[in-house]
Amino acid sequence: GNDMFESACSAMRKTTFLSVAFIVIGSLLAFAAKLMGLQTILPVIISYLGLFFLLAGSVLLAVTVIALLLPKVSRQLSLCQH
Repeated sequence: GNDMFESACSAMRKTTFLSVAFIVIGSLLAFAAKLMGLQTILPVIISYLGLFFLLAGSVLLAVTVIALLLPKVSRQLSLCQH
């Protein structure tokens, strides 16, 4: 019955990676939108996309941290390293 632990560990790793990736993408999009200036509609769309990625990444990260704080989850994840 170690499969459940394995999947919990890999899910946690994937979620953390994804949230960091989202935050990086969001930051890059927001930065790109600033560089473009606001003469066209494109930077507006890009900055909204960037904002969405930043928010999604932050929410994912928060959910991951909250999950880690739950005793049941952290007990399962403490078995990851072994």
